[in-house]
Amino acid sequence: MLGERLTSLISLLSQDEFQTAEQLAEKMKVSTKSVRQFVKQLDEILLENGARILTKRGEGFRLQVDDFEQFQKIFVE
Repeated sequence: MLGERLTSLISLLSQDEFQTAEQLAEKMKVSTKSVRQFVKQLDEILLENGARILTKRGEGFRLQVDDFEQFQKIFVE
């Protein structure tokens, strides 16, 4: 199970635009350090489940789903 914070992060990263750690921290009401920890933790989970977090220096983070069927399984386990 992903938990509330990681599920929230997936939702925010699902938008079509990159978001900085600062933007995500403000929306999640946590520190940028926490956001970076959540991103790292989530990316490890996603890599095993058909998705990944793209990172662009100066632009931030965004979710990329490579295998939608596999990705959906993380929400039903």
